Amino acid sequence: MACCEEAHSKGRLMPIEERDMPLEIMKQRARDSKCGQCGKPLNVAWGQSLGYDGWILRCMKLEHDNFTQSRKSIGERAKLATLTGEGGMDSKALMAMAQAKVRVFAPETGLMPKVSYHEKVWMVTKLEMLYGLAIVGDLVRRNYNSFSTDNILNTFEMLGGGTGMPIEGLSDRTLLPRLGKIHLGIRDPQRNNAPRATDYFVLPKDHALYTDLVDTFGEQPTELRIVFPVNDEEQVASQYYRQYSQSRGLICKGDGLSCNKVVDKKTGKPVTADTAEVKWVEGVCGGTECPDYMAGKCKETLNLQFMLPEIPGLGIWQIDSGSINSIININSQFALIRQVYGTIAMVPLILSLEEKEVKTPGSGKLKTVRVMHIRSGDTLLAAAQKALMGPLERLTGRQRPLLEAGDRDNPEIVMSDDEQPDSGQAQRDIDELWDSDSMRREAGGKKQLPPAPPADANTGEITEPVEEATEDTPFPPAGEKDMRPITKEEQLDLKKAMAAVKFAMGDLGLYARAREWGIANMADLQQWHLTELNEHFKTLAGK
Repeated sequence: MACCEEAHSKGRLMPIEERDMPLEIMKQRARDSKCGQCGKPLNVAWGQSLGYDGWILRCMKLEHDNFTQSRKSIGERAKLATLTGEGGMDSKALMAMAQAKVRVFAPETGLMPKVSYHEKVWMVTKLEMLYGLAIVGDLVRRNYNSFSTDNILNTFEMLGGGTGMPIEGLSDRTLLPRLGKIHLGIRDPQRNNAPRATDYFVLPKDHALYTDLVDTFGEQPTELRIVFPVNDEEQVASQYYRQYSQSRGLICKGDGLSCNKVVDKKTGKPVTADTAEVKWVEGVCGGTECPDYMAGKCKETLNLQFMLPEIPGLGIWQIDSGSINSIININSQFALIRQVYGTIAMVPLILSLEEKEVKTPGSGKLKTVRVMHIRSGDTLLAAAQKALMGPLERLTGRQRPLLEAGDRDNPEIVMSDDEQPDSGQAQRDIDELWDSDSMRREAGGKKQLPPAPPADANTGEITEPVEEATEDTPFPPAGEKDMRPITKEEQLDLKKAMAAVKFAMGDLGLYARAREWGIANMADLQQWHLTELNEHFKTLAGK
């Protein structure tokens, strides 16, 4: 990275990679860094519009080739983790996951500095990968996320082979179908059909599932029982400055620093009703200082997307809101839900519409508005238990029962055959089925077949000889899990330890299921399970 910084300080057109830089240090770097083309200081910006999950440094003139990445996106971090050996991926899987760390050598691209983002095939790069894998990327023209490392690699070759999706940027796109929209207001005919807020969720009367919605939530519900399908706030609660046109729909989308907008393809000017051909271009987003925002044409818009698990159909429902207070509420409550459950995906939640007093901009007068809230109906203890469940268990509330050991009660009637084992016949079966000489040769001639079990003179029962511990006795090597089943005595000790820390059988089931142990009852536990449980009990006891 030092070489990149040195090249940047000399004004070469080179993106600089900053990995995991704290925001405070980035702000300091922004004051110290200048654009290699215009010489102006770089700015700190949120990188979501360019495909990055983090803050970036860049010149406000978006056509300039100064772009600094501070943090990897979630997808990039997963790929880097794979390439650094986490997860034990084989070569074939590595090949499929090879979109990873990219360092751009801009002086070698031969690009003209005046060409904009969307008009250039902007890279011929060298890719430096871990494991010494030779990968050549065929980098193609991008319409939107030009600098997204996740999207930049189209095809590649690795050690003479390659893989990829059939159509880059298309075959890898998956969308949940949208079943419908629910509104926060109605058109008021007495006000020339101007929108008027309601104190309830407005269900779509012309929808095929309207009867199901009313039967489930009522005609004018103030609460909806929802789940979010994915664990990504950007997808389920997208928040941007948005401007719409009656004839073209969305025509501008920005984050307060940069925007994507529709312009006339020939003139580059804002579109009009007479515009024949349009194209998307990047520009500077003025946020609340934008003339279109001040004119009321652009506003903050939240697109909240969720599933209604009690309504037929696998798909999402959407609510659009321009309420700043709703946006703040949703973001804050996402953070709390994630803190408790560890995720926001497939967690049963309640979306409510509630009153709140706010100050009117300008006059400062108080008025009552209705804002959205996301809440959980669980107690903290129930939420902690659901955090250990799988997605479908969280949704349904049903758990696979953990069966108790079958030897808990004293058997009342046990039927068995009253006979003694024929040890002589057992030895004859061994000699017939296995070649004793071959077995001795495989064992090096040292180990003999065990003798027939002797009969106890007092009881007449066959007693098994006790095998002494030798170097041939099976025992798990150091560092491997001890797969031996626990004994009945250890089961009793485990129950006592569970009682001491108030750890019920249901808790044991949740604990085992969360770790995918695949056990049905306590008798299925193995020695390594027991070791882990005892360590967990020490933690619960505060030792």
